[in-house]
Amino acid sequence: MKLLKFSTVNQKLDKLALEVHKQKGIYLNVYSVSIPSGRAETCPYADKCKAYVDNGKLISNDDYVDYRCYSASSEARFPSQLKQRDYNFDLLKDCNNDVQELTTLINASIPIEAQIIRIHVGGDFYSQPYFDAWLNVAMLNREIRFYSYTKSLPFWVNRLDSIKLGEFPNMELIASRGGTKDKLIDEHQLKEAVVVYSEKEAKERNLEIDYTDYLACYGKESFALLIHGTQPKRINKFRKLINKLNISIEAIEFFKNKVLTPKQK
Repeated sequence: MKLLKFSTVNQKLDKLALEVHKQKGIYLNVYSVSIPSGRAETCPYADKCKAYVDNGKLISNDDYVDYRCYSASSEARFPSQLKQRDYNFDLLKDCNNDVQELTTLINASIPIEAQIIRIHVGGDFYSQPYFDAWLNVAMLNREIRFYSYTKSLPFWVNRLDSIKLGEFPNMELIASRGGTKDKLIDEHQLKEAVVVYSEKEAKERNLEIDYTDYLACYGKESFALLIHGTQPKRINKFRKLINKLNISIEAIEFFKNKVLTPKQK
């Protein structure tokens, strides 16, 4: 049986392991598993961050996005990374969206020493059966903590009652604002990660910045992520402006509308 390929090569995962030791006094083995970033079939609800690799080239509408997907940029720089993610997605597609087959494949692929698993450094939950399979895997592996940023909010909301009842205490989901279904974040008061352009902006929004993924993995409140990676020129211009000026959240929103107002797709 061919198995999914998991990874430990990620600076954020290393930082998470160190933060867990700092907070809890234990060292845990942190892994991730990914599929290709930004494609319609792998990130069905991506919008303001959408970017993907096609024939080795990064495709991004830089006049539209609020921030360029870091994972897609990484795939363009490291072809071997994309190759691994393509391999994983091919195996998942072979399951034909059958929940039981997906559950069996994912569960059999989990590294025996894994104690924390980040689902999707690249990619997202691409279907309801695939999302449900990960819930099944979390239930089968109570000793492992799973977490995932997602814009696939309809799949989450469809299972919200079971999640709120505590059926999956070892699964932490974080809504990633900037997708096509952001309205569900407010409607259902989902825990979310907000990309900010400066530490000042995070402070104005009363959000703690998560530098290590600890708040994502263990926290119960929404938090901020500081924008990173290679970004389009107009976004870098906005970042410099925000960092230079000591301005209120209202002013930040005003300048966002002036500088970052996206052109039509």
